[in-house]
Amino acid sequence: MPNRVIKSRVPGGASQLADALASLIALELLVPGGRLYLISPHLGDMVLLKSPFGQFRALMPELGRSAIRLGESLGMLAARGTQVRVLYRPGDPDTDAFVAGLTHEVARRAVSRLDERGLISEHFYLRGSLEFDRGGISTGDESVEISTEPDDVARALLDAEQLWRRS
Repeated sequence: MPNRVIKSRVPGGASQLADALASLIALELLVPGGRLYLISPHLGDMVLLKSPFGQFRALMPELGRSAIRLGESLGMLAARGTQVRVLYRPGDPDTDAFVAGLTHEVARRAVSRLDERGLISEHFYLRGSLEFDRGGISTGDESVEISTEPDDVARALLDAEQLWRRS
């Protein structure tokens, strides 16, 4: 399925969104791409993968925890050779703290007038209203579209690269 829309307000929607995001990150960790962009005005160290039985240790054996957070996964991808770039809006204490805690391998740029949100790799493109912060999936009325269509992904990567260069 090249495109999927998920709305968190429908019954089971928040769970579907959490599962989809976890699957995208897990797949990216299994087969890291060359580039990954995270674009969000607000950022926080949200839980991406819940691993109460250690089912994700094969992806990240160095982590013995039962949950893998956004910052950790970005650092792991960068350590595995992915060029990870984060675009965010500065000035929010939680966002600034999250960005300051990223490993030095994760590139970041502040964009003062950023409203766009997305997660883009060479394998997929997720866009919509999701804030990648601690409350992102569970507190909002979110709607996202996920595409694996090669033309959509290529356009999204090009747009992200242009935003990166302008910032």
